[in-house]
Amino acid sequence: LLDKGADLEAADEEKWRPLHFAAYQGRLSLARRLVDSGCELEPLSDEGKTPFYYALDGNHSEMIQFL
Repeated sequence: LLDKGADLEAADEEKWRPLHFAAYQGRLSLARRLVDSGCELEPLSDEGKTPFYYALDGNHSEMIQFL
């Protein structure tokens, strides 16, 4: 989807963006691809939480170091 021009900053109803989901799920390769493609590193969800928070919450150590 990224190769087809998907919106890196598209948000759902809770203002989660693709990087929030990647961080929450610990999908490091996806997070790297999103960041390399220019997505914002610290977008806020409607709860005021960044992808880094969700990486911490999920105890995804490699993601935490990356973000």
